[in-house]
Amino acid sequence: MDNLLELRTVSELNQYSFFVPSYQRGYKWTKKEVIDLLNDINEFKPRVIDNSDEKTWYCLQPIVIKEINPSSKKFEVIDGQ
Repeated sequence: MDNLLELRTVSELNQYSFFVPSYQRGYKWTKKEVIDLLNDINEFKPRVIDNSDEKTWYCLQPIVIKEINPSSKKFEVIDGQ
């Protein structure tokens, strides 16, 4: 098993599927929190594309993932902040 630390762009992450297993801690995002995050990321994207803002990084906290199936690009979230 390879343990790699890799930076990924939001665009790269869009091609993957992530599964959060039931054994994860009890805190759960509400639908509103998920929508707020996705909207924030989408609002950030155009500024990067047209260079209308100096900010070129949207930093999310690191997550630890395990590949479920290499051919399907599916990952299990082991830990996230």
